[in-house]
Amino acid sequence: MADMRFAQAVPRERGEIQVKLPGDVAWAYSTSITQARIGDREINSQGAELMVLAREDGAWKIKAIRWSSRKRR
Repeated sequence: MADMRFAQAVPRERGEIQVKLPGDVAWAYSTSITQARIGDREINSQGAELMVLAREDGAWKIKAIRWSSRKRR
């Protein structure tokens, strides 16, 4: 939950969202750059997001969500 609050509070630049759809499974992924100052903390990171979905009974269901980030080089 803290990750979601952080993502809403800090501005970021998101890359294009890529979607792959081979049948009844799909995944969407993108990258992002986050630059901000929170108090005396400087944030300069790049991240990646991935969502995996499966079609079940005609409806898409989220099966997994993954976020990762690291300090920008």
